[in-house]
Amino acid sequence: METNETFDFYSASGDYQYYDRYKTYTVIVDEYGNFQIANIKIHN
Repeated sequence: METNETFDFYSASGDYQYYDRYKTYTVIVDEYGNFQIANIKIHN
């Protein structure tokens, strides 16, 4: 699954960072039929 994720991040000390990231998630189904994220690749 591929996503584009944007968010604002504020650290405990008040520092600010804006993120705009493209990610690829590898999702698997376990033996009980549950979905699990097996890997996350950040492209930028």
